[in-house]
Amino acid sequence: NNCFVIGLGDIIIPSLICNYIKKIAFLTRENKLYYFSLIFYFVSIISAGLCNYFFNYPQPALLHIFIFFNHLILIFSYFSNVLRYLSDTNE
Repeated sequence: NNCFVIGLGDIIIPSLICNYIKKIAFLTRENKLYYFSLIFYFVSIISAGLCNYFFNYPQPALLHIFIFFNHLILIFSYFSNVLRYLSDTNE
C-alpha cells in the first residue's frame, strides 16, 4: 500500500506564502521572485513524492515545501538585496 496524499494544509499554507512573496516581489519590483516561488513549490511537491516512492516512508509534504521556500527566500534575497530594501527605514 504505497499512497501519497496531499493535504489541505499542503495547498493553503504555501498559497499564503506565495501571496506574501508576490507582495514582496511587487514592492521590490522583482517579479522573478514570485515565479521562482511557484517553480520551487512544484519541485517540493515532486520531491515529497519521490521520497515517498523511494523510501516507502510517507513524510509530510509541508516539510519539503518549507525547506524549498526557505532556501528560495534566503538565496534570492541575498543576491538581489531584497532584505536591504525591506529593512530600509528611510522611506
